[in-house]
Amino acid sequence: MARLRRNKGLTSFESEPVSAATQVITNSAVTLEFMLQVVPTGEPEPWLRKQQLIQGDKPTVAGLILFAEEPQAFLPKRSGI
Repeated sequence: MARLRRNKGLTSFESEPVSAATQVITNSAVTLEFMLQVVPTGEPEPWLRKQQLIQGDKPTVAGLILFAEEPQAFLPKRSGI
């Protein structure tokens, strides 16, 4: 069923939450540098939640790929980085 939902475009792998701490992306050097250059008045966690890169208390696959310092540690066999 999950594969059918992805094939039909109803869900995507990038929006799935990953069992990692949110600090992996909220306190990374990549996130802090990005925030200083693009959104200098914003705070990382609220901004990442607005962008739907954190769902509940878990970062999404997209959030890890974009902002984690070592995303391959959390997605070793599910994506090529």
